[in-house]
Amino acid sequence: MPSIDAPQSPPLRETILDAARAMLLEDGYAGLSMRRIAARIGYSPTALYLHFAGKDAILHALIDEGMGRLGVVLRAAAEEPDARARLRALCAAYVRFGFDNPARYEVMFLLHPRHMERYPAERFRAARKNLDLFAVALVEAGADGALAAADPNVAASAVWAQLHGVVSLVLAGRLDARLDERAVVEAALAHVAGGLFAPLPDALPLPTP
Repeated sequence: MPSIDAPQSPPLRETILDAARAMLLEDGYAGLSMRRIAARIGYSPTALYLHFAGKDAILHALIDEGMGRLGVVLRAAAEEPDARARLRALCAAYVRFGFDNPARYEVMFLLHPRHMERYPAERFRAARKNLDLFAVALVEAGADGALAAADPNVAASAVWAQLHGVVSLVLAGRLDARLDERAVVEAALAHVAGGLFAPLPDALPLPTP
């Protein structure tokens, strides 16, 4: 019998997801198959089908897992009682999540397989709750800048688009190598906040890439 302090192997489902995530980043969607995942983790393909219907189900589960983790981070930021401070905290938390979880972020937002089954509508609605946190904060803060809109979901999507832009550029290594990466991130977040409220007298809680 193993010691109570002995390290435990991760559940098979988690092992499958970890292997699939790594393979997606290495070889892309076309290089992913149930047989290849099974060979990588030392199981039979039949064992994988006990947990997932196929590789698209695995990819959907990876997106779900990432969205869940992002939701935890954003809900923590949303505990800030002041609505304007909450928006700044949400922006910083989103960017920090991307920098802290580059592999998950790429699967969630940067990987777009042409032949993947459509992401289920009910899962999309669940993932959308992360963006709803921004929309609620926008309404409660009474945004009065360039991103103020009749529909708060439009404004929230515009905020997300700008945050996603800076995260994806940094993760892809597409910034000018002569520039200080943190300075670019700081300027981008300040620009997003400037679109929400003008002017912003206090500093943003900025993450380090």
